[in-house]
Amino acid sequence: MSFMALNNATDSFDKHNLIGFGKKGKLYKARIPYDRLAAVKRNFEPKISNFGGAIVFSKRQDFYMPKETVKERISHPSTTIDTLYRVVDKSLIGRGDDAKIFGLLDIARNCVEPLPDERPTMLQVYKMLIDVKKINNGFED
Repeated sequence: MSFMALNNATDSFDKHNLIGFGKKGKLYKARIPYDRLAAVKRNFEPKISNFGGAIVFSKRQDFYMPKETVKERISHPSTTIDTLYRVVDKSLIGRGDDAKIFGLLDIARNCVEPLPDERPTMLQVYKMLIDVKKINNGFED
């Protein structure tokens, strides 16, 4: 896509289309042809970081976002293990995967640090996920 096409798709990188901030730039929502949405990084370096490729959503798809999102609950400076416990579906607790659940929440908490330089790299996240995968009933295999 040309810069003009990206500029049009993001309404001139309007602040209302700002999705978030990363280590290397701002991320904007863009409307592309065929009624699709895409994410565009302002530094124009294309990057797919979800290991499965980009997901394209149609305009008709709805999303539920509670007033207080999980991100807001786990990224607060005073986040404790007790706070993390409150974001977990209680029906999952006590089934033998508690250590994995809290390991994943801890990774998520690290990924939403306010300062980009304090967030782990994707390689670090990958290694942490591998470590969580090795956990078996609170003990590493």
